[in-house]
Amino acid sequence: MDGGIPNAKRRRRRRTVGLFGFSANPPTIAHAKIVRHFMTANVFDELLAIPVYRHIYAHKARQLAPFDTRMAMCRL
Repeated sequence: MDGGIPNAKRRRRRRTVGLFGFSANPPTIAHAKIVRHFMTANVFDELLAIPVYRHIYAHKARQLAPFDTRMAMCRL
């Protein structure tokens, strides 16, 4: 027991993780603002911004830069 509260009754707050999938073709200031908004609003403990590997719409998929290139741009 710690502080008189039995282990079974102590609860940990769960960490929240947000996933922000986007094409990042190229990543823009608007993408950064979206991430900043959610992080400063304390909506999530962690936010993962991940470029999609393949676009959901075939006609847009042909226009995407290679995934590794878009991922490298996101890391800048």
